[in-house]
Amino acid sequence: MPRHPIPIRRLTAALALIALASSVFAQTQPPAAIAALQQTVVDVIARAERSVVAVSRSTAVAANPRAGGIVIRNGIPDPLARARQTPAAPPHAFGSGVVIDAERGLVLTQYLVVKEGEQHTLTTVDGAECPATLRGADPRSGLAVLEADPQAWRAAKVPAFEIGHAEELRKGEFVVTLGNPYAIQSDGQPTASWGMVANTARKAPAEENLNNVSDGRQGHRTTLHHFGALIQTDAKLGWNAGGGALVTLDGKLVGVTTTAAAIAGHERPAGYAIPMNDAMRRAVAAMSEGREAEYGFLGIEFMPLPGGDGGGLSVRSAFPGGPAFRAGLRAGDLIQRIGGVDIVDADTLQLAVGSLEPGSTTPVSIVRASDPQTREVTVQLGKAYVHGKQVVTQKPPAWRGMRVDYATAIPPNELRLAASRNQLDPEGCVVVTEVEPSSVSWRAGVRPYVFISHVGGKRVTTPEEFADAISGASESIKLRFTQPLTPPNAAGEEPVD
Repeated sequence: MPRHPIPIRRLTAALALIALASSVFAQTQPPAAIAALQQTVVDVIARAERSVVAVSRSTAVAANPRAGGIVIRNGIPDPLARARQTPAAPPHAFGSGVVIDAERGLVLTQYLVVKEGEQHTLTTVDGAECPATLRGADPRSGLAVLEADPQAWRAAKVPAFEIGHAEELRKGEFVVTLGNPYAIQSDGQPTASWGMVANTARKAPAEENLNNVSDGRQGHRTTLHHFGALIQTDAKLGWNAGGGALVTLDGKLVGVTTTAAAIAGHERPAGYAIPMNDAMRRAVAAMSEGREAEYGFLGIEFMPLPGGDGGGLSVRSAFPGGPAFRAGLRAGDLIQRIGGVDIVDADTLQLAVGSLEPGSTTPVSIVRASDPQTREVTVQLGKAYVHGKQVVTQKPPAWRGMRVDYATAIPPNELRLAASRNQLDPEGCVVVTEVEPSSVSWRAGVRPYVFISHVGGKRVTTPEEFADAISGASESIKLRFTQPLTPPNAAGEEPVD
């Protein structure tokens, strides 16, 4: 192979630069300070790695219950298969997880690492293996929570992370990453890296898949992180780094690493993590209880200002009965701030609203064309519909066969259709999201996506208000629907017995 000698002039300049940098570094950073920093990093890794687990996923071998547990292969019973194989197929997917509750065995990971219906195994840093079940998964946050088998978990004695506040991170702050980047599932030993925070508000591009969900129009822009919520770090995460830990030098978990760095090749110098901010901590708390993670909803169609000067976002329309409409927002209003956040484009609006809780009230600063003075209105947010598969293991109890939710928590096409038909009560209502077949509600003609404005003469605008209204209800109580029900004689107020 031919050699290409380095020109003497270039080599001399490079050596001079190294010598100068070494001299300056030695003057400003004495060896003791470097050793102290190194020891801090070593100590933080030693403590944190015990709270990081490898996560593997496998498909269970199918057994026919009529064949007494005999494995069926290509339609033919194989009575000796059990003796030849383990109960599950070899793992085919790997990732990492971070322990967030040591007592209950709860492990937080990336949504892409888990899959409903498959078997999940956690491998600790000591090599102990623990079966785990899916407690909750949420494509909007791109996160999921696994629950370890109690008996195996108690024996493993794995500590939990203290969850920090990603809102407090600053550019240049040192962080440590730990994960399972190359499917090192066999021994559970996480790989460590360290670097600094390069950015705290990166947008995942539309083609970046963080949840296996696409809305058909905007690619994978179905998470909050596509609107500018990701932490960027120069700590190398490596290929398949989803679900690992991003940790501050005081040992607090401030982010969950993603696979985003691997999309354009795992040698890229940047890595990205989902921040443990208010919105994500709330989502994690809900999934830890098996509940649904929820996100705020404003209820407008918007358009950017001509020229894109970043001075706000113009309301194209506020659909009747929605949160913005009920608060008095109208077409032509210019939204400048929401909850103290400056609105410069559609992404900042969707991130600001989606980061808030349904049912919460938030100030919205607007400018109206007829009045150039900035005014502030208070909006009680609805609930956004989440695209993709949510795993909810603890649903609220059904009442007489039906479950209700915020009026806005239905697919966008259904919501637009209902608004166009004036089915959303302008003063507020709830929507039926599920009806059990053959239940009393089903027999009365109640179906999904019908709206209820009153229970026993009392207006209901949230699921909580509906629950309060039906508590202690008599055998027969009148529900007022905003549209006729399926049976022709069941329109208006319908008793549900």
